[in-house]
Amino acid sequence: MPTRARTILAASLLASVACSGCDSSSEGGGGGGGAQGQGGAPGEGGGLPDPPSISWDPCADEAVAGFDCADVPVPLDWADARGPAMTVRLRRRLAVTDPPRGSLWMLEGGPGAPGAWMLTFADRTAVAHPDLDILVVDHRGTGESGELRCDPSTDPPSLECLTELAQSDGPAIAATSASASARDVAALAQWFGRGQTQLLYGRSYGTFWAHRTVSLAPSVFDAVVLEGPCDAIRGCPSFAKDHDFDQVGRAFFALCDEDAACRARLPGGAEAFVEETIAAADAGACEGAFAAGLTGDRMRLALARLISTKEGRALAPALVFRYARCSAADVTALTTTAAWLDTLETLFATLPGFSVLANYHVMRADFWDGSFSVADAEAQLADTVVASGASVRWAKAFEAWPWPVPDVDPSLRAWRFSSAPVLVLTGGLDTATPPRLLAALEDALPAGSTWVEQPLAGHVASAAEDPTSECARTILDAFLDDPAAPLDLQCVAAADATERAALFAVDAETSQTWLGTESAYD
Repeated sequence: MPTRARTILAASLLASVACSGCDSSSEGGGGGGGAQGQGGAPGEGGGLPDPPSISWDPCADEAVAGFDCADVPVPLDWADARGPAMTVRLRRRLAVTDPPRGSLWMLEGGPGAPGAWMLTFADRTAVAHPDLDILVVDHRGTGESGELRCDPSTDPPSLECLTELAQSDGPAIAATSASASARDVAALAQWFGRGQTQLLYGRSYGTFWAHRTVSLAPSVFDAVVLEGPCDAIRGCPSFAKDHDFDQVGRAFFALCDEDAACRARLPGGAEAFVEETIAAADAGACEGAFAAGLTGDRMRLALARLISTKEGRALAPALVFRYARCSAADVTALTTTAAWLDTLETLFATLPGFSVLANYHVMRADFWDGSFSVADAEAQLADTVVASGASVRWAKAFEAWPWPVPDVDPSLRAWRFSSAPVLVLTGGLDTATPPRLLAALEDALPAGSTWVEQPLAGHVASAAEDPTSECARTILDAFLDDPAAPLDLQCVAAADATERAALFAVDAETSQTWLGTESAYD
């Protein structure tokens, strides 16, 4: 099987490119460190190398224009800061104002997603905050920071590919971790952050990465935003992904009981109706749908994919309704669903720039309970009605995982903050990072922090275009303007009322894609 790992290992030592006498301001950089103090040592031994000399050039082949790119040498192993190096891709848009008020460091999710995926949102943020430098970092093992990849990309990765890469790229694999990437961010902020304020934003897994950064370097950043926060204790996704997803799915179906039209389609209580339908699907009760490949687990997967998106969730009750009715027209529609699922799952494994290998590698180190078996995962899935089956897939992959698992300091598996204020943005229908798992985070927030939960918002609300998104961005922008100022949260209730009124209104285009007809129920 052909394999590829773009590790971008630097041939020289970091010490040979360090530039202790160079003028950082000429590179658009400053000392960093923020108002809380200069420093915050990324290395295990407490030493931060001098800033390397780098070259900024317009980013090539990016979907969003206006950013400059630099490949920054960093230690392959921060415990050996003058040993072998690798490069980390940094994208930057300078503030309009000169000098800038500060710098905003933005971290994408995944794990496995490249920083390029953040650029549309980073561009919007730059327009809203012309007094801030905007900087986007590629996590190790992704994008242009030593992407780990198999060709072709599959999920799960093939054992053959994993074994080949373990032999050819062992140092790069060992260097790819949440902690190493966190130390990168802390160093980059101190080397190239400008202005008096250093701000840190993470979304989805990027919040785990951001929190790991402030845990290891608590004095570098003056304020932190965690949007769609990933649990620092269990990680995201955790070994209990299917169970956690199911709880949000059930909560969504419970809302069906509050809507007259939806309640009429799923009588006797929506959650009970869904349970009965999934049990029927497990037994192959709708023979035409079963013959098309829509088994019980595939129904669980279809509902998971629908409920995880704003456009798709209103269609989930219709899918259940059609399976239960199982008319000839329904079988035709469900056959379309089965075919679309096949297409979707192929797309997930081949997303441009996404590293499935980095995803699994970081997950195995930071998120996975090694005692959780395939049998445990299968039992967990059997108790669900809405689940992707990811826990089973991961458990099977990790049974024979050939890569070394990086050690993680147990003390890092806890919520830890400095006195810097934190803004948490979360959604009640977030299937990726459910807020019900985050009580410990809310309790650990420092004084001056704000927790915002929008009841009907999904994952990373600010990235979409709807009332909850507009509200999330309004709150985020106010916080970035002045992290110490009280936030006006009145938009939360207004956005919730608007969303609730249209919660089960099916989008005709989504129905056409999933069911082959614009009429969701007929």
